[in-house]
Parts: sequence; structure tokens; C-alpha cells
Amino acid sequence: MRINNYNSLYKTDKKIEPFIDTGAYTGYKKIPLGIKGVYVFYDFITGKVLYAGKAKDLHKRLYSYTALGYGTACKKWREITGRHLGVGLLAFKSDDNYLLEDYFIKTFNPPFNTRIEL
Repeated sequence: MRINNYNSLYKTDKKIEPFIDTGAYTGYKKIPLGIKGVYVFYDFITGKVLYAGKAKDLHKRLYSYTALGYGTACKKWREITGRHLGVGLLAFKSDDNYLLEDYFIKTFNPPFNTRIEL
């Protein structure tokens, strides 16, 4: 199934609520292993969404962004933390990871999500 680039297929009447809203550096500790979903990094000061991503295991993916994981080697994470003083984390449980991530990218247009046109 191909996702249309101009409008999101994720349409719902229910409000999308995060199950975690915390700081990005230690947020992975609050998420149990094995939960799949979508995560969003945002700037604490401005509230602007910086990056949206999906993961089969949120705990492992978010751990990889910290200094204990691969955070020092991840160029994107270094840029995010270098330009913004406070980075927050929102995590959403979802079975429709692709659609929910697509919804966040198209709605908020995060600067660190880049689209590669083939």
C-alpha cells in the first residue's frame, strides 16, 4: 500500500493522546520493552515538533538516541540537541505506525524529517 504524499490516510475522530510526555534524555526509562508506536521530539521552549519517527520497540529505539546508546554517533541527534536547549519526548502506542508517523510529518512538517524523492 502506497501512502499518498499530499494527504494523510490517518483520519480519526478520536483525540490522539501520548502515553509518555517527558524529557528526551531519560524518557526511554519510562517505556516498557516491546511496545511499538510513534515518538515525537519537540522543543520545550517553542513547542515546535522537531522530529517524528516510528519503532517496533520504542524503548530500544529511544535508548539508541541517548549518550549511553549511539547518541554520540547519530548525526541527527547531535544536531537536534545542539540547536535546542530542551528537547521533549511524546510517545504514542499505535498499531498503525506508518500512518500515524505520516500524519505527524504532514501536519507539523518537522525540520529534521527529510523526504528522499526516488
